Amino acid sequence: MEREGFVFYRSFYEAIKNMDDSTCAACFRALCEYGLNGVEVTDDPIAAAILIMAKPNIDKNNKKYENGKLGGEYGKLGGRPKKENPKETPDKPQENPKETPKEKETEKETETDTEKSVKGGKKPRSTFTPPTLEEVQAYCQERGNHVDAERFIDYYTSNGWKVGKNSMKDWKAAVRNWEKQDAERVEGQSGVRQQGASNQKKNRFVNYPQPEHDFAEIERMERELREKW
Repeated sequence: MEREGFVFYRSFYEAIKNMDDSTCAACFRALCEYGLNGVEVTDDPIAAAILIMAKPNIDKNNKKYENGKLGGEYGKLGGRPKKENPKETPDKPQENPKETPKEKETEKETETDTEKSVKGGKKPRSTFTPPTLEEVQAYCQERGNHVDAERFIDYYTSNGWKVGKNSMKDWKAAVRNWEKQDAERVEGQSGVRQQGASNQKKNRFVNYPQPEHDFAEIERMERELREKW
């Protein structure tokens, strides 16, 4: 198929520019014959190799050109032809259902997504709502701990209600954790006090003057006692 032109890329020129004149001319002729007339010239092996590498780009651009040309023809005629509607009507009109759906079937169709997820073994996700100061105080009073509710609220409000890097899911669990930490802290302080008191008891008589004994004199006295007896 003859064409008015084709795209000659710079890569084509770079591939043949350093060849001798006769080979360069053969390559140029092979590219033009294929790009303009669609004819493959294979009498020169180097030109044939260059054409094999260039063919995909030439074919791609020629296809774009043909599609654009076809679109222009459709534009002159008012656009792409519209699909015709079927002239014949269906032999049988669709029948309406004679029976209305049963009540149980209707209930199944209107089943909510939450019910489906519960039946499938998946619990719906619950969104976390930060507690109020009164709620924390009431829970601490219920457990009989000494957690400072106001300090608890201020701490987690400042860090966006996160436990480490994760968002909080259960504030009551966080209260119990604070309760446990307070108990361990008090126990540790009590252990330190007891150890200190024990050390004081052990060191009570450190500075008391120790008696000095002459063991040689003691042995002499023992010998005298034996001689007398």
